[in-house]
Amino acid sequence: QADHVAIWASAAVLAVGLLLSVLLGTLLLRPINRVTELAKRISGGDLKSRDGLDLERKDEVGTMARALHGMLEHLLDDRALLEAQNQASSEGILVAHVDGRLLSYNRRFCELWSLGEAELKSTDLPEVLRRLRALVVDPPALLQVDLGEEAVTQVPLKLLDGRSFLGYRARITRADEERFATAYYFRDVSELRMVHEQLVVADRRASVGRLAAGVAHEVNNPLTFIMSNVDYAIDEVSALPVRTSLGAP
Repeated sequence: QADHVAIWASAAVLAVGLLLSVLLGTLLLRPINRVTELAKRISGGDLKSRDGLDLERKDEVGTMARALHGMLEHLLDDRALLEAQNQASSEGILVAHVDGRLLSYNRRFCELWSLGEAELKSTDLPEVLRRLRALVVDPPALLQVDLGEEAVTQVPLKLLDGRSFLGYRARITRADEERFATAYYFRDVSELRMVHEQLVVADRRASVGRLAAGVAHEVNNPLTFIMSNVDYAIDEVSALPVRTSLGAP
């Protein structure tokens, strides 16, 4: 009977130890699981979840939470700076993931192509390019901006409404040089083209003026020589004595 008591006592001690281990493990893992869950939400785009991080803890969990919060703050600062630069750009910018998802675009892009932000939020890159091709005179020219892996030189685009754009593409890669997105840039050069055409016309007029001045100069040289000789001849003739004959036989 003493053996049975010892066995039951050992079993009870073991059960209590297991229970305490489970409780202790739960108490230790719960904050870690909490931070992990918040990190997953943040990586999924729920930035408000960072408010749930317990930054006051003095243990390793608190250190991990503060590190995650600091890293997120830096990322948000960089994102805000990049967004401000994109919105202030005079070029229309569209960034798409390699799978066709639209990652970002600026207001200038919407203005240039007369697209609403609500439209872009509910579509993908192939659909956007299809809409853009319907607005240009030469759709294959726009295709040159879209095809290929490497960055391309600026492609001139003529729109049906008479405007002129320049479009080009640039790869966006990770640190391992793997491309994960592509940026498309469009610049309205209609006014520049107009100014350039006006400068060309002005240059042609200036060339015609210089040609006319040169011709006039070349014609004026012999005329001046002739007129000088005529004037000299008149003066010489005027200086000759005039002979009159009276009663000549």
